[in-house]
Amino acid sequence: MLNLLTTLNHEERFDRVKQGIKEASELIRAERAFVINIADITKAGGLHNIRLLAKPMKREVCVEIPEEPIMTEGIKGGRTPTILHAIELIVLSYKLAQKKFPTLSFKLYKTDPYDEKDTLIPRIFIPLTIDPPKTNIIIFHTQVPHINPELLAQSWFEIMKQDESLENDFIRHTILVMPVSSTDQHQNNYFQIDQPKLKTQAHIIVLPKEIAQDRSRFRVMHLNRISRWTKIHELNLQDTPVIEKITNGYLMNLL
Repeated sequence: MLNLLTTLNHEERFDRVKQGIKEASELIRAERAFVINIADITKAGGLHNIRLLAKPMKREVCVEIPEEPIMTEGIKGGRTPTILHAIELIVLSYKLAQKKFPTLSFKLYKTDPYDEKDTLIPRIFIPLTIDPPKTNIIIFHTQVPHINPELLAQSWFEIMKQDESLENDFIRHTILVMPVSSTDQHQNNYFQIDQPKLKTQAHIIVLPKEIAQDRSRFRVMHLNRISRWTKIHELNLQDTPVIEKITNGYLMNLL
């Protein structure tokens, strides 16, 4: 797997993403169970491998939450963007298959791994070591409290289902940021637009990668605020999060 992430060129990796999504959508239409392995090498935690089990015949999808990678200088919570990518990809696959969206649940890898001996279930490998033109920006308040990662993931599922442009992008970057405050030394003209009104909200927009990487507008949020995945049982029983559509994106509640 690591070899595929590092030796394939950009076009080959991007082709694997498109082929993987196409294969997943075909399996959904055929109502056949399958597993997607989504892998990425990130600055926030190194190698991440997220597994997703889909059962189209039952309209069920389960995302497996791995333990944090062991790194000398690893960043807790660094796996979260890859988890959000897994949700984005399965929603896109269902959109392309033109089937009703499944229910989404989660399992912890260390307590409930998938049975690797079951060779009858197709396995799709999707490498995310690519550079797509657009980016999902999740903007948190500059005074945001600790973030519930389970609620964040469920809310992301609802947002992706409502995202009408997802089929045109296929895959995006995903980063979690805070707006850069205006000071005497720097004038951020977008601060009032980007900053959520409440500490308990996050603002979600899609931007070209060049704008998303503008560090005079955004600063990357330290991911240790969302490092705990400990309430899986409660998560799988909770009500559907309420998502608000706004002019330039979405708002999600973090509580």
